[in-house]
Amino acid sequence: MTSLEAELTKAQESLRKTLVWPLPSELPALQTPPAAWKSWDLLTAKQLPMRAKGDYRALISVLNQLNHIRHVANVTGSYDVADNITKAVEPFEHGDRVAAAAAREELRRKSMQEGTGVDELGRVYAIGRRKSSSARIWMVPTAQARELFETPAPAAPSEDEVAEVEAKAVHIPEGEIVVNHLPITRHFSRVTDREVVTRPLRVTGLIGAYNIFALTRGGGPTGQAGAISLAIARALAKVRNDAVPALINDNALHRDGRSVERKKTNRVKARKAVSTNLAGSPGRTLSGILEGVVLVALFLSQSTCPISVAAPKMTGHTLTITAHLGQALNSPLCSSSTTRMQLMIPERECRTPPATFFT
Repeated sequence: MTSLEAELTKAQESLRKTLVWPLPSELPALQTPPAAWKSWDLLTAKQLPMRAKGDYRALISVLNQLNHIRHVANVTGSYDVADNITKAVEPFEHGDRVAAAAAREELRRKSMQEGTGVDELGRVYAIGRRKSSSARIWMVPTAQARELFETPAPAAPSEDEVAEVEAKAVHIPEGEIVVNHLPITRHFSRVTDREVVTRPLRVTGLIGAYNIFALTRGGGPTGQAGAISLAIARALAKVRNDAVPALINDNALHRDGRSVERKKTNRVKARKAVSTNLAGSPGRTLSGILEGVVLVALFLSQSTCPISVAAPKMTGHTLTITAHLGQALNSPLCSSSTTRMQLMIPERECRTPPATFFT
């Protein structure tokens, strides 16, 4: 840690002399390439005996700072500083993971054409999410749409060419949408869900121009339809720059963050409280019961005999509470085994009270 921190200070001082460090706040954030460091178990077993994982977190923090300084040095042309940092952090880098990450990045770069978002097979890939649902889609233009997109200024076709195109159109599927290996009409039974899925295609005027294959997981039909719609909008924005204004105006590129509010403790749903009506007496509240129980408790507070209160009964506006007293010695209040108390409840109290009465 001491040597790494010294190397970090040395690199910062070298970049400060060339007026590179610290970076001006007016510049956009510099995206540092990810680094793959050895795991805590691997370092503890073979290289550094660490006392706790807190030491490992401190080590990773310093290594990430060095990786950022190395990237800044490479961008600004201070290659000697970058080489010194590379020698310092090399024992802590996971070579296999670095090579695998570089290979994946190279494969992704080769498979995606420059600035188009289309891979070598002509597919467009995008991801969308809504509520607890997620969707992945692959979008491929149909044969007719591909011919239309690749022709910059088509001339007026002759009658024979029109007849030939119409004959071909009978055998060419137009704009099929498959969701989880099923047609969209079978996966989404409601028309509203199907309209949500196809809305980005409608607002851009591209219905029938693409075949879409979607895989969606989690949530219900509404969430899955919203996730697929967002993925389609993102895929269209990748390949059709002229469709971006229409998608923005329709708010199709914005993820809908609304979701069902979670249920709370002691409530029926998110906000609905538990009903406090007395059984068999609609409109009667627990306020009178609480007052009666309090009066019985005050009346019998000096007694040492056990007390049990029966279920209260409501008759009109009269609440009857019966307390059964157990046998106890030298207790004048235990001469009668049953005490009955009646309480008149005002008309204004005979309404549904807030849920705090349960407490």
